[in-house]
Parts: sequence; structure tokens; C-alpha cells
Amino acid sequence: MFVFGQSPPLAPLTPLGMNLIGIFLGVLYGRIFIEIVWPSLAGLLALTLVGGMKPVVLLNKSFGGPIAQMMFFIFVFCATINYYGLSKFISLWFIT
Repeated sequence: MFVFGQSPPLAPLTPLGMNLIGIFLGVLYGRIFIEIVWPSLAGLLALTLVGGMKPVVLLNKSFGGPIAQMMFFIFVFCATINYYGLSKFISLWFIT
């Protein structure tokens, strides 16, 4: 993520543009070959470190949307229902 941005920029790109392309390629490589969560969080951290976005703006853009908040609470709600066995009860009720 950080090595690609240290190379000299090509003609139409600025040094920030080279850093952003390096972050994109690093996150893409990490998501393909490692997993989804850690490369994504590393990419968010890298965006703040290279100056691509301020931390408050980055958090508002990535986690501040209503869909991200809704999905977070839905996952917690579904995990709770599954933990207490209510999901099995509801599914068996629908089947019978």
C-alpha cells in the first residue's frame, strides 16, 4: 500500500494520486488473497496516513451512512436471535 506511492508519479498523476492508487491495489490484493476485513481496515488507516481524507470525513463516509448503521444493528439482532434459539423455533413453526 505504501511502497507504490513512493515511486515517482507518472505525467498526469500527483504524488497523492500515486499513494491512492497504491492503497487501492493493496486493498484489492488483500481482499483477493487474504480476506475482506483486515485489508479494508488497513486501507482506511492508509487513507488517513497519506492525507487522502481527514479521519472524521473518512469515518462519516465509510460508517456514517444509514445503510451501514442499519446492517450493523441487523447483524447484532440476528446473532442474538440465533444465540437464544429463536430462529430455530420460528423456522420450525413455519415448516409445520
